[in-house]
Amino acid sequence: MTSPSILSKLVTLFRGKVTEAGTAVIDANATTIIDQEIRDARAAIDQGKRELATLMGQQTLVQREIEQLEASIQQDEKAARAALEKGAQDLAEEVAGRIARTETALEAKRSMAADYARNIASIKGSLDTSAGTIQQLEQRIQVAKAHQVTHSARTNASLASGQANGRMKTAVDSLARMEQRLQQQTATQDAAEQLAKEASGADLDERLKNAGITPGKQSAAAVLARLKQPSA
Repeated sequence: MTSPSILSKLVTLFRGKVTEAGTAVIDANATTIIDQEIRDARAAIDQGKRELATLMGQQTLVQREIEQLEASIQQDEKAARAALEKGAQDLAEEVAGRIARTETALEAKRSMAADYARNIASIKGSLDTSAGTIQQLEQRIQVAKAHQVTHSARTNASLASGQANGRMKTAVDSLARMEQRLQQQTATQDAAEQLAKEASGADLDERLKNAGITPGKQSAAAVLARLKQPSA
């Protein structure tokens, strides 16, 4: 039976192989993955800008409400003073109550406007930081792509050079074998011709000739002397 420790190691080995394979795939497609991540980040920034625009629109509406409330308070304050000047105390108190309620609403709106301002500033800062980071990443990925192209070109050039050197070596070896074969054929032909000369005696005649000896060859004087002798 397989022990639990062996099974555990096999599982660990399998997980390790899967991790290695996954890492290899990621490394092989690193630029594609980074490009997609940058596109996703830009999409998130665009979404953030839309949310920011919504907040800024709401802030504008709240600011308008604040201005309307402030104008209403100013108008009611004038009305309350006029009522007091005319001795209409009850009317002045009623207007004062409305001013108090308006001021309470105004404080709430001002608090909302302050929250909007803080959130808008925070979001703007985050978006600016993210945009700067993306710009840096894009610059770095462009440099990395340029390096990748250069490395690929150098690798291909090295492979081509290696193949060319290999083919030239093969050609040189083939030429050397051909020259050796021709030399051997020439030597064989020379040996065959030498054997043929020796068999026909031509070799001996040639050596005698080279030594200045020509057997069987008589001079003209010797022939005339022989002819002058009386016939037997």
